Amino acid sequence: NTPLYRALYIHVPFCCGKCRYCDFYSEKEPPDAALEARYINAIIKELNWHSPDFSQLETLYIGGGTPSLLRPESLSKIIAAIAQYRPIEELTELTIEVNPDDVSREKLAHYLALGINRLSIGLESPAEQELGFLGRRHTAAQGRAAIELARQAGFTNLSLDLITGLPGQTKAIQAARLKELIEYNPEHISCYQLTICEKTPLGRAVKNGEIRPLSDLRQLALLKAAAAQLAQAGYSHYEVSNYAKSRAFECRHNSIYWEHLPYLGLGPAAHSFSGTGRFWNSQNLAKYLAKVEAGVSPAAGRENLDAFQLKLEEVALGIRTKRGIAAGLIAEDTAAELIAKGLIKREGERLIATMKGLTVADRLPLWLLDI
Repeated sequence: NTPLYRALYIHVPFCCGKCRYCDFYSEKEPPDAALEARYINAIIKELNWHSPDFSQLETLYIGGGTPSLLRPESLSKIIAAIAQYRPIEELTELTIEVNPDDVSREKLAHYLALGINRLSIGLESPAEQELGFLGRRHTAAQGRAAIELARQAGFTNLSLDLITGLPGQTKAIQAARLKELIEYNPEHISCYQLTICEKTPLGRAVKNGEIRPLSDLRQLALLKAAAAQLAQAGYSHYEVSNYAKSRAFECRHNSIYWEHLPYLGLGPAAHSFSGTGRFWNSQNLAKYLAKVEAGVSPAAGRENLDAFQLKLEEVALGIRTKRGIAAGLIAEDTAAELIAKGLIKREGERLIATMKGLTVADRLPLWLLDI
């Protein structure tokens, strides 16, 4: 049976270089016209292979990589292909990620004309020194200009990304960064703590002792301080790293993931969930293109999930959010123990992580299910 997909993700694997911290799959150079055309054709071919049931489709998210490198005609082709399965105007949320230095009036006007109604700007920091440390290719001035252009173009749903927990960062420094973002009055803020992955340049610098990361206690203090500052500014902390001005501005696409609903991912490294199992594509653009062009599925792996695995995922995803999980998923004595430890709280028939619980959100599901 074809899954009733609720969300569609398209991975754009092109960049103009790699940031020091980035562990997502992407190519280090922007595509020429021929390579981009091959990629777009492959995306459309993969979409058609799935013959997806999009009758319940709510969201489209174009992420990467750097989707804002795509030419306008490429995006138009993707949108037209999706529209064969579901009228674009029936989707509630269409998001594209953009790099500040790619933003232009012409691109923004084109996005709006296609029906894209949510812009996620990879600001990462409003401070020049931090952008340099992270290896970002835009300047602080370009970040400010991108936000202003987006507002002038007519975008009324902006999400800004901020990376906190950089080496040496204090509560005061973080507060200053957040204050700058809040002054832009975005509808949504994603406040990510710096993750150090082994295979990245940043990971190697930490391993070699060139950089000393913050301790877990310092990271915890920063997370609590960020949540308090954003709450005071009117932002609801609806997921570990995400804050919205109101429920209407919570990222619906990501919420579909956290609600454990089916989604389809297209492109190299994209993952999909059918409701009972997962499949994922090769993390290699050349292999992905070769397979699709040869008429072979680009899936690199698949797994069917048993009842316990599905329950574990439901708990792991749900407990990250302010709506939590159904109390019936958890043994009563386990819930009582974690409530006593201040990690979760009960609200009616829901169990919700406290701030203390959110700081250990990756381990909390294992404790909840007593694994």
